[in-house]
Formats: sequence, structure tokens, C-alpha cells
Amino acid sequence: MNAKRRSIRAIVALSAVVATSSLALPAHAATGVYGKADPTYDAVFRQSLAILGIEAVGAPQQPAAVTWLLKQQCPDGSFQAYRAHPELPCDPVDAAKATGPDTNSTAVALSALMSLDNMSNVDAHLISRPLLNKVVSAAGRAGLWLTHAQLSSGGWPYFAGSKADANSTGLVLTALRTQLPQAKNTVLSRGEQFLTTLQSPCSGSSAGALAYQAGSKPDGSATTQGLLGLTGIVPVSPVGKYRPVPSCAGRAATRAQSWVAQQLLTAGKLTSAMNPAGDDQSTATAILDLVSGSVAKSAVARGLATLQRDAAEYTVNAGVERPASLGMLLLVAHATGSSATNFGGINLLATLKSTLQ
Repeated sequence: MNAKRRSIRAIVALSAVVATSSLALPAHAATGVYGKADPTYDAVFRQSLAILGIEAVGAPQQPAAVTWLLKQQCPDGSFQAYRAHPELPCDPVDAAKATGPDTNSTAVALSALMSLDNMSNVDAHLISRPLLNKVVSAAGRAGLWLTHAQLSSGGWPYFAGSKADANSTGLVLTALRTQLPQAKNTVLSRGEQFLTTLQSPCSGSSAGALAYQAGSKPDGSATTQGLLGLTGIVPVSPVGKYRPVPSCAGRAATRAQSWVAQQLLTAGKLTSAMNPAGDDQSTATAILDLVSGSVAKSAVARGLATLQRDAAEYTVNAGVERPASLGMLLLVAHATGSSATNFGGINLLATLKSTLQ
């Protein structure tokens, strides 16, 4: 593990702590952001997951929330974790301080914007036509920025100047699949090929899993986010029929699905480097992975039971609701045909909407 990777992982860990703390939202924060916790490291990410979750279950969007996200976009089409003063230029990139535009914020924002980019949303009054026009423009600029951020290796880094990693590449591929043609698209195929360079061979306990970067150990977070980039987009639609648990053979996606399914069948959850005892975020992503691939219904059921059991703990920290977690569980509820109003005893939709500041 090189020094740069350690610093990026430390940033991610710090972001998780700050994002789930009970620190108050700064007084200068614009109206329309989901959640009361400090927005410094995760505002765009949690806003985007909240919008995706609401869209997944077909509920009306709150216009202030969509407008808030649009105002966070940098002039070049990128997004950074949070802009306290959107009227000022975006911060310069500094990976060590986790400031400036990054691929993760931009990718999840693009997925959220593209989920709204549908005329049927106007017809169903889920979004207004003027707001949709702004969404379409913002999504186009975000997609172009991400395409240009691809490295020669085919992968994407968290911040410019860093090495490509599985998590960032998976998030970007998931977002770009909403815009780019799937057949013979070199941007997508190069990203997919990069992920295969991080995949473990089909032997041992890590068979088919992905590492964060070359030389690091396979990881639940890297595997689940990378796999979603190999298989689909969000929101993930429910399926009527599942294929059996795949063996570790054939395509990279199939090999990763095999590992993810085995983890859920064995323990009912995924773990990660940052959450070795159990990672609900990775478990939720794993469910989306398997539903997207229409495989391993039994593994999906085990993971779903874990999330329903953990829902209260996963969605609240120090008495403060976590919009990103609520948004993820709405995505899971939609993908699995579960209730969005009684998921582990929680009304996910009402709770999420109540967090709007």
C-alpha cells in the first residue's frame, strides 16, 4: 500500500466519521440539502443518494433538493463534496485535504441527475419541465467531465493526480452507463478492463473479489462498487426470476457476483477495510449488484434480512438521520420489492424527506 493510497483511505474514513456525526449544519448552508450533519465531506454524495432513493420508489422529488444539487455543480461540469458558497469558484484539487472536484461526487450526482432525466417525470408531476431542462444540461456536462477524467489505465481516480481505484471506477461506470451506448464503447470497455486487473483469481477465499488498487487486499467495498460498474445502473429494477448462485468462472462480473453471493450466504453481510465487523453500505450495494445481474436470490434474501435488522442503526447516528443510508435502503427496497414505508420498522421515505433543511 503506497502512501497516497493510505491518505485517500484515511480521507474516506474521516469523511464517514464526519458525515455521521452530530455536528450541526453550518448556518450559511443553502436551503434544500438533506441531513443536519456537517456537509463538508459528503453533502453532494448524500444528496444524490437521497434523490436516487426517492426516484426509485416513484415519489415526487422536492424541487428545493434538486435545485440545491444543481447549484453545487462547478462550471466545468464536475462536483466536489460540498461548496459552502456556490457563487464562488470551485476549490482547487488537493487530494491530501479531500478538497476540489472529485470523481465520486460527480459520478453519484450524474446518476441522480440521469434518474430524473425522463419526460414521464414531468407528465407524472414528479418534476417540473423548467427544472428538467436544467437537469438535462447539468447531466451532459457532468458526463463529459467524467469521460475526460479517465486515465490511460482505463480506470478513474478519486481525485486528479491520484491512482485509479476500483471504487471510483465502479461509480463512474455506473453513472456513464446511463448516457453512453453500451455496444463497442471504448470508454466503458477500458474501464471494465481496468477492473479486471484488480480481480483475484478463482482460488482461495478471495476468489473473484476486487482490490481497491493494485497491490492491496481484496475488499467488500471495492468489490461491490466495482461490480455495480460492471453490471448496471441505479436505480436497479426488480426482477421476476433469478439465476442460481454463479461459480467463479467466465466474465469478470460473474466471478465477482460469485464472491459477493458467497459472502452473503455465509455471513449475511459484507465487510470492508473500514468496517471489518460488518459494512451495511457494502451489503446494500451487494444486493443491488445481484439483483442487477438477476442472480443468487437466496443471497439477496440473506443480505436483505441483515439490512432490515440493522436499519435503525444504519440510518441514524448520534440521534441524527443519515440521508445517504436512507437513500440506499430506498434503492434496496425498490430492487427487492420490499416496503419503503416499513423497512425494518422505519418509514424510509417519510424519514428521508423530513431531513430536508
